[in-house]
Amino acid sequence: MFSFPYDQQRRRRSIQWKRALALSLLLLFVGLSCDPSLAASFGTHAVVGAALGYWLGQNPVYSFAIGLLSHALLDMMPHHDPVLTDRLDVGVFVAFNLGTLFTTAELWRSNDNDSRILWGAIGGMLPDLEHILFFKACGGFALCEKKSYPSHNGLLPHPGNAPLLVGYALEIGACYLTINLAF
Repeated sequence: MFSFPYDQQRRRRSIQWKRALALSLLLLFVGLSCDPSLAASFGTHAVVGAALGYWLGQNPVYSFAIGLLSHALLDMMPHHDPVLTDRLDVGVFVAFNLGTLFTTAELWRSNDNDSRILWGAIGGMLPDLEHILFFKACGGFALCEKKSYPSHNGLLPHPGNAPLLVGYALEIGACYLTINLAF
């Protein structure tokens, strides 16, 4: 059966969105299963790392390094760590992270799957995996000198005590600023 190019393009987009949704949900599940307070900025790390990696990275290696550096900058910004017993608080950060992960996937898709975007996002999120590796050694997800990433071992400040609206407003502002700079 003959199909128009427009239909093929629409079908391809639909498949890409399903893959982006699956990847976003997988990343969110991993973040939530480790510690929900880590997930509060998980999507922000992805968006900012992706945007800066695309804008400043000349190739995927530079983009990855830029994503790693952006992680430290975002960790030093005040942000909100959700209260796990507050259902509204948990719902807000789940929605926020889904939105930021969808944004990252859309940036990647709408720019012809540019590898600089993908590697910048991975570099931005990767340092938080360290929390999982040192969970027992540090007695939980708290700062610990055994961790090596500067904002996780106390070398750089890592404030997580901003009120809900202030914390998310700062994260949204960081995402908005970097997207506007890069695209």
